[in-house]
Amino acid sequence: MEHNIKDNPLAESVILISKFRDAEETSFVLNRENAPWLTKILDNIKNEFEPDSVPEGTENIEIELTLKRDSNSTFGEYLYLEGVARGGYQATCVKCLVDTPLTFEKEFKGAYVNKRYEDDPEYEEVDEIFINNETADLFFHDRGKADLVDIVTEACFLGTTRYPLHDEDCKGLCHTCGIDLNTETCKH
Repeated sequence: MEHNIKDNPLAESVILISKFRDAEETSFVLNRENAPWLTKILDNIKNEFEPDSVPEGTENIEIELTLKRDSNSTFGEYLYLEGVARGGYQATCVKCLVDTPLTFEKEFKGAYVNKRYEDDPEYEEVDEIFINNETADLFFHDRGKADLVDIVTEACFLGTTRYPLHDEDCKGLCHTCGIDLNTETCKH
């Protein structure tokens, strides 16, 4: 079920864990219209790849997310999430410098446990935990408030390509004269 911004508890990135029922999964489909905080994540992706231009409609983001509030004897109350981050962005080809539309898709799993574990020496260098019969990335909630920006940003950036190409067969630029070898030939 897709939630609109008025009845969407995820319209803001910081959520109260107590708004969700114990041991009950709740699913959401988030986009820039019903979760405006996603716009900043998309802007950060655009800034990372610095395209010269961004044609209308090439940038989008959608997060399918399932949340489950639960508790156990190790961590107490926690919020377990799993989802898929999808989107489109504009990036500059690393070989020929042509701006090109690209897409990303990345599955993710995470658990928000109490912030007191962040300073616990046992969890000092831990970034994954086994919880809810799954291995999940470790995040922290502060007094029942979980900020979803980090987990969603991480999923989006891990889904993007570090070395974008406009085409797998891109020939790049001539190292001597700088001509785009995909569209022209040169003597070098």
